[in-house]
Order: sequence, then C-alpha cells, then structure tokens
Amino acid sequence: MRKMTRTTIILLVTILFVTKSWGQVDRITVNINDTTHLTMERMEFDETGKEFEYYDNKFPFSINGRPIFGTDGNLPEYTLTKATLTIGKNEYDLQVDNMHNPWFGDSQSEKHFRIKRDGTETKLTGLFSDGAGSYGAEWLIVGKSSIRTILTKDEWILFEYFEDEK
Repeated sequence: MRKMTRTTIILLVTILFVTKSWGQVDRITVNINDTTHLTMERMEFDETGKEFEYYDNKFPFSINGRPIFGTDGNLPEYTLTKATLTIGKNEYDLQVDNMHNPWFGDSQSEKHFRIKRDGTETKLTGLFSDGAGSYGAEWLIVGKSSIRTILTKDEWILFEYFEDEK
C-alpha cells in the first residue's frame, strides 16, 4: 500500500468538509400545542437543471413552469424539502413541493401555525416567510392521510388564517 502524503490527507479532509457543508439540511421543530408539533427541513436551493421565467428579464416568477412561493423578486435561497406533522403518536408527511424560504434565521414561531379539528377532519394552516416573500399553506388531515389544499400569496387569505379569534 502506498503511503498517503500530507497533501493527499489535506485534500481528502477538504473534500469531506465541502461535501458535508454543501447541501446541508436545516431542521426545526415547532410545538403547536401539547400534543402536536411540526418538524420541517430545508436545504439550500439548487438551480441545476431548472428552467426559470423572468419578469422584465430580471425578476424570476416561476421555476419549471410553477409560480415561486417564498421570494420577493429573486431566486430562492432555500427549498422546504420535508415537513412532518405529529399529532400524538400519529405522523403525517405533508406536501411541500414549490415551497421556498420557509423561515428566517434559526426558528419559526408557533404563532404562525393553527390547527383546527372538525369531526374526523383536521386542518393545519401555516404562514411561511423569509422576511420578504410571505405565503400560506393549508393541509387537510383525514384518518392517516394528508393533502395540501391551499398554497397562496393572497393577503386576504393569509389575514383570514391568522386573524385573532374573538
């Protein structure tokens, strides 16, 4: 076996470091109430292989033919890659495609999420933002199934979601 040179070792350590830090997943958990929490993961946005449409040749508004949610006139920094809602002992993988820049900094406030139960149905609503491009989502949970029913930037809908209940 050939001995590793100092340069080879430094190169291998550098490659491992770069590989480990690039594409790193950020994970947060939001406690919605005593029995319900939402765990979300985001990764740095990767432009590779994607087609973009631009307004005035400088403001992106779609990725692969779908509207961009989570930006305010620029490309996303992050993509929401996974969201798991846990209610008691039950877990639900939530639909997260086309959701970008889901939170700012290291955390997301529980105030941005509401859970409502109505008979056999549960609805989770959430407000997502990196500080500029706000949007909302709603998921319907029935039995062991879930589906995203709303993904919107519409301010009227967002205000309705989070209007103080009287």
